[in-house]
Amino acid sequence: MGRLDGKIALITGVAGGIGRAAAQLFAREGARVVGCDLKLDETNETARMVTEESGEMVVMTGVDLGDEAAARAWVNEAAEVFGGIDIVYNNAGAFRIGPIDQMSGDDWRFTMRMEVDIMGAANPMGRTGEPMDIAKVALFLASDDAFYVNATSIVVDGGQNVVV
Repeated sequence: MGRLDGKIALITGVAGGIGRAAAQLFAREGARVVGCDLKLDETNETARMVTEESGEMVVMTGVDLGDEAAARAWVNEAAEVFGGIDIVYNNAGAFRIGPIDQMSGDDWRFTMRMEVDIMGAANPMGRTGEPMDIAKVALFLASDDAFYVNATSIVVDGGQNVVV
């Protein structure tokens, strides 16, 4: 039995790298993965790899997550097709980097919009946190699965801390 058995996982940026690895791992752990990316061939390759490993993945390509309406449509379609959403992993990103004091307002808004649109489309958990929510993160951090996680803060707030 996998840790994500029966869960619906929306994962963005699945054409390669971290997104591809997450799609494979989440599927291996029992999730039904709904992936999206703008790169059609690479996204289909990820889906092929997942299904070859006996996982389940549906691909939705051409989703511009920088377009709030497109992000909402993707989330709504996935929820309708699968009967809900349990996990949103916003791996995709487009950002403009540089020293903050030299970043234009347009660059800042672009970067923030890319991060916020998908989370706004998916909505926070809709409930207050419970002590067990924090304890589960602590358990993960204490496990061998978190071997490479060091000196970082993990916000456990059900998505309520999204910066707009």
